[in-house]
Amino acid sequence: MEIKLNLEDVAEFVTIVSVFESDVNVRSVHNGVFVDAKSIMSVIGLDLGGTLITDINSDDEDEVLIFGEMMRKYEVKNAD
Repeated sequence: MEIKLNLEDVAEFVTIVSVFESDVNVRSVHNGVFVDAKSIMSVIGLDLGGTLITDINSDDEDEVLIFGEMMRKYEVKNAD
């Protein structure tokens, strides 16, 4: 899912993704840097001015659905 974070969002974002047992990653679209989304220092080090891609590495369909719902707050809305 494509998301946007500002510096004020990072602590809340990391707290949210940390509740999941599965690995959660986030990647900068701008420079391709890929980090553990549960690490506040790693997330702060990303290009927060640009779009980020986040995903959860889980085979649990319920966990994936819940993750998607929780990420909607940060989701990039495409302007049509």
